[in-house]
Amino acid sequence: MTVGKTFRILAPLAAGLLWAAAGFDFANAAEQLSKDDASKLKETGAKAFGIQWTRAVHGANERGVLAVTDGTTTLTRRGSRTFIVNNRKASAAGDARAFTGTDDALKKRGTRILEAAGASSKEVLEAKVLQQMTSASYGRDGKPQAPKKGRRTLLVTRQVDGIYVTSSRLLLDLDANGRIAFMELCWPDLSPETLEMARRLQQSSKGEFKPPAMESASVESVQPVVLHSPAVAFFDDQVAALQVIYRPDREEAGKKPVRYLDAAGKDVPLPRQMEPLREEPVKRENPAVH
Repeated sequence: MTVGKTFRILAPLAAGLLWAAAGFDFANAAEQLSKDDASKLKETGAKAFGIQWTRAVHGANERGVLAVTDGTTTLTRRGSRTFIVNNRKASAAGDARAFTGTDDALKKRGTRILEAAGASSKEVLEAKVLQQMTSASYGRDGKPQAPKKGRRTLLVTRQVDGIYVTSSRLLLDLDANGRIAFMELCWPDLSPETLEMARRLQQSSKGEFKPPAMESASVESVQPVVLHSPAVAFFDDQVAALQVIYRPDREEAGKKPVRYLDAAGKDVPLPRQMEPLREEPVKRENPAVH
């Protein structure tokens, strides 16, 4: 999931939380946080993530997702180690006010954030800096201008005991002052049962496990993984599975198909994210019988 996609999914959730935090009362709004809980989350934001709150902070809670905001910076938290930080002014400033430090400095900041949130840096699988490019434009002479380098985003992925945790990650954008413009940290505790199942599946993948065939594709790789609910979610599901990636027979076929299976080769239920919208059935009157 990209930063942009996270914004799009987060928007409806954040809207309800922020309305409640601001003191509005309407149907299905989030509940306001107590002053004590809001103060604790505010302190976490300042100590762990270096947030400088500029005004009074208000808090809200919707189905276990806690949020505080001062109108500029919003911090949400779910569970032990799932946070989202968004500074709307820094995000809106764009590339002109992006971080100008080195890639190494960005990675070190990411490590400090993980450790401040209680995560182990030993679980880092890879830390890489993604260079965003501005869209191509046209000069005054009407000739196309080459795309230019824009802001950079740090992406940190996770493994535990050599097992890839596909859903865990740290996404980090800093502003020109080195403060967080946007952050998504989803690094929850994994249950002993989930890790034990992942180890069993690891042994299965090295043994006689045979993934089901797929038409017009062949098996490219099989590996044990752990999946859990993403950062923008109302649930904390987690499951171990064998990730099977298939290679299409035709190169032009597009994205490679992926399945998540148990040791018997059956699809496992994926972690939940949001509850589906439930619409009330429409009552229709029976037409008059003539």
